[in-house]
Amino acid sequence: MEYGGGVRVRHMKFGEGTVLEISDGGRDYEVKVEFDRAGVKRMFASFAKLKKLG
Repeated sequence: MEYGGGVRVRHMKFGEGTVLEISDGGRDYEVKVEFDRAGVKRMFASFAKLKKLG
């Protein structure tokens, strides 16, 4: 995994945000991100396609 808690990321739809936590969801990792404009979202890493900033 290329990002962890506290890392700034960008999502296609939700924009920029900060990773709050990552948990093992069985087949995939579940990522909880607080987006600057969209609030807190939970998503699976393989579908989220988050890009690490910086």
